Amino acid sequence: MSYLLIAAGGAVGAMARYWIGSSILSGGGLPWATIAINVGGSFLIGLLGTLAIEQSALSAPQRQLLLTGFLGGFTTYSAFSFEFQLLIHEGDHLKALAYLSLTVLGAMAAVFAGAALARQVG
Repeated sequence: MSYLLIAAGGAVGAMARYWIGSSILSGGGLPWATIAINVGGSFLIGLLGTLAIEQSALSAPQRQLLLTGFLGGFTTYSAFSFEFQLLIHEGDHLKALAYLSLTVLGAMAAVFAGAALARQVG
């Protein structure tokens, strides 16, 4: 049963990633959709993971569906890595550095913000 929950969550997460990716235009040469997806996913895992671990607010099946499945299918480290190397390959080193910084620092700030929110509501 857990495999089905993970697969279902992953499918919905991948569809959400596609929908958001096709809805957000890339401006200024940065892959804004990937940034938004990875930072948003980091916020959600900070929130849901903290609720699951510290407050036992999610059952094991809910964790499999949401954390492993949905967020695993939603966030996209491979797209981030590929887009980063494309910017380097194209000689856009400043944009590559901005992309790296916005993604990594944004994701770290978002996971802490999500965890802090979970602790406030719990």
